[in-house]
Amino acid sequence: MHRNEPEVVDSGCAEGGELSRFYAHFANGLHALAQPLTVLRSTVATSVTPGLSATDQRKYLETSVQQVELACLVFQCLQDLLVAGQSPAQCGPLELTDLLKTVGEVQKDLLQESGIEIKIVTSEDLRPALGDMERTLQAIFAALKIAASLSSSGDVIELRVVSLNGETGLTIQNGRTHGKYLKSSARLSLSLAEANMRSQQGRFECAEDPFRVTLTLPDTDAARSEKLPQGARTHRVH
Repeated sequence: MHRNEPEVVDSGCAEGGELSRFYAHFANGLHALAQPLTVLRSTVATSVTPGLSATDQRKYLETSVQQVELACLVFQCLQDLLVAGQSPAQCGPLELTDLLKTVGEVQKDLLQESGIEIKIVTSEDLRPALGDMERTLQAIFAALKIAASLSSSGDVIELRVVSLNGETGLTIQNGRTHGKYLKSSARLSLSLAEANMRSQQGRFECAEDPFRVTLTLPDTDAARSEKLPQGARTHRVH
């Protein structure tokens, strides 16, 4: 990061508080990356111990493979976090109801296997939001994946969309309290979701237990009235 720090500043990732936010998110990512690497260092060393049985050797190697996959996921998340900070969002009209239907179709069978139901709630007077489809979908999938990981069989994860005061908000929530805490990798995913939303003039709110994430974007009517440049990067602090 030492040679790249000026690029982060010049890219408009943030100024002042926004830059501090970016560094905090990136530090969380490095912490998340350290965990699988620490386990991997131990399991690889142990797997080549002289006299180790074939069964134990296989167990340590399988654990090593799992930690490599986790490290790759965390590293990809860090890369995406940099992209969200350095690259302008490509904003256009978004029909969040259509996006939710796509998400529901992709996740429904997987959630049902765990005994978890997904419920989509929308109103008839929804206005199109103004945002970046790829970044919005990435934020939705991240929040839904975490909601599922914190849920138990019989739970219902609700995806609710409402338009209010020139904004369109999407809430992903499980109303039941489970007493579970977020792992560092989950916090990194939420950091990326927040960065993706803020990079496109949006807002991000999160509560852990019961789990609830709200993603908010300006609707197209409000954007026109404020003459927000579609496809341009903006940095309004909420």
